[in-house]
Amino acid sequence: MRYTPIFRALFGALAVLFMPGMNALRAQEAWPSKQRVTIIVPYPAGGYIDAVARFLADGLRQAEGQTFLVVNKSGGNGRIGLGDLVKSEPDGYTLLTNNDGGIGIPPAVDPGFTFDYRNGYTPVAQAVEAQYLMAVKADLPVRTLTEFVAYAKANPGKLNYGSSGLASTPHITAAYLASQFGLDLVHVPYQGAAPVLNDFLAGVTDLYMPSVSSIAGHLTNPRVRFLTTLAPKRLPQLPDVPTMAELGMKDMTIIGWLGVFGPPKMPVELRDRISSAIEKVVADPVHQQKFRSIFADPVTRPGREFGPFYVSEVEKWKGFAQRTGFKMTP
Repeated sequence: MRYTPIFRALFGALAVLFMPGMNALRAQEAWPSKQRVTIIVPYPAGGYIDAVARFLADGLRQAEGQTFLVVNKSGGNGRIGLGDLVKSEPDGYTLLTNNDGGIGIPPAVDPGFTFDYRNGYTPVAQAVEAQYLMAVKADLPVRTLTEFVAYAKANPGKLNYGSSGLASTPHITAAYLASQFGLDLVHVPYQGAAPVLNDFLAGVTDLYMPSVSSIAGHLTNPRVRFLTTLAPKRLPQLPDVPTMAELGMKDMTIIGWLGVFGPPKMPVELRDRISSAIEKVVADPVHQQKFRSIFADPVTRPGREFGPFYVSEVEKWKGFAQRTGFKMTP
């Protein structure tokens, strides 16, 4: 059978269309062409993660000309929302935001976290960073980290610390502190940042390791004393509070992060397309001001960097759990 030039051209076009990776490339170029992109927040509305997600959604809507809808699917310590994500099509129209405490630490220490952190979902991009502090109630007779360590050693099992939940960042950083200095501290877990902060301000708990954003309204509260920051450098809001590194504890420099994740098996080209869109939003001065208003530092990592970084974060906390015997218990 002889083929005319028209048929040869047609067959050639079809061959290109069905070449491996071509559909992924077309999806990458077209995203977002549908009417709506859903961004899952696996926690109730009104928190830090929710606020960052809504700022991102607003910026992406303006930049891409499509609807970006934030949907709160709370429960299971973030696992319900993540479960919905992993069942979604990897087409870029279902995304999820979560942070170090919600999706970075649990895979390392939580037996109930059954998702494959290497391949079970796709790290798309980091959007912001968060800094953490070491705070004690003001009537505790300590004013420095050294004094706190001495007091805790003199009173084993008598000091407690609150956290926003089992395996949250405030939980594991306080446990990390205790392991570094050999302290016997009692953990009091709460369901979320608001209740632990309320009890801490009321003097019910002695120690709290909050993010700056979660305690931002109380940086000058006389009921709170900040002993140190876990940030790599002093915070402009608290210039007199030293860093852990300044106090000789370089291993206690811990930076929180929040990222965007997609379903498993998302094409690399599509991941990079979405990552690029997120980076542009975070780089915009108007949106940077919004992030900073909630003490979120606009620091991005593209997908090609965020993926390996995310795995390294989980492995870091796995190593900590193995060294110290850290368990998902109060």
